[in-house]
Amino acid sequence: MVNYSKSRLSNTGFTLIEILVSITILGIVITIFSAVFSNSVTFSTKTEDKFSAVNIAERILYNTTNNESVINYLVHNTNQSFTGIERFLGLPEDPDHPNYYSYEINNKSYYPDISVSQSFKERNLNLFKVKVEILMFEGTEEPPKKITEVYGYLKAGSNE
Repeated sequence: MVNYSKSRLSNTGFTLIEILVSITILGIVITIFSAVFSNSVTFSTKTEDKFSAVNIAERILYNTTNNESVINYLVHNTNQSFTGIERFLGLPEDPDHPNYYSYEINNKSYYPDISVSQSFKERNLNLFKVKVEILMFEGTEEPPKKITEVYGYLKAGSNE
């Protein structure tokens, strides 16, 4: 008969159950961290799009309110239908989305929509209210989704 000493049969290793439990716990932790990481990347992308859209909207609002061609168009337009302001700013029409002008930044396309209105009180003050909306197409979604909007006033001529 073979006599095994206690030192050769010591219980210093891990059992199969302990290894399976630790792998399961590790899998759960990795799954949770990957979901958190994925959500943070999505949130970061949406925040970057919003930040870019606000910068574009403010730039377009500034260019619109300081453009002599736009001011002349608004002052001399008697039918009060103020459309097509984008063409005065040199924005290209998007071939993939007719009737939309595109603004490219960070390899993404943003679509400004400029609207101008004037109430009776604003007309007496020679003011035009300018609203710039920035839109984005998400996949094949129609119509585009509004990302942000900014407002401002354009002063035309002098108060008399």
